[in-house]
Amino acid sequence: MEKHKAGKLRVIGVLGTRRQAAMPEVPTRAEQGIKGFEDLPYYGIYAPRGRPRAFVDRFSSALAAVLGQQDVHEQLTALGLTVGHMDSGQLASREAAYTRAWAGIIRRSGFQPQ
Repeated sequence: MEKHKAGKLRVIGVLGTRRQAAMPEVPTRAEQGIKGFEDLPYYGIYAPRGRPRAFVDRFSSALAAVLGQQDVHEQLTALGLTVGHMDSGQLASREAAYTRAWAGIIRRSGFQPQ
C-alpha cells in the first residue's frame, strides 16, 4: 500500500465487487472484464474443536465490537483491508465455499502433488 501511494508501485486491479476504500482509483478485476476474482480474501480466528458455544459467541461479539471501533476500522482500511465481521456459522460457510472453489481450480489445473 505504501509503495502504491508513493508512486513506486502501480496496483492495476483489486479483488472484490467494489473498489477498496484505500485505493478508490484502482478498478476491480471485474471492471477490467476479468471474472472470478469477486470474492475477497479473509482472515479468521479459530478455536480448537469442542470450545463451548458460549465462549465462541462471547469472543465473536467482542471481536465485532473491536472491529466496529472507528479508529480500528480506519487503521485496517488504510492497510488496504476491507473490514467486516462474520459469526462462526458465516465463517464456516465461507471456509467451505473457499475449499470447494480452490479444490475445483486445483483439480482442473491438473496439478499432481510430488
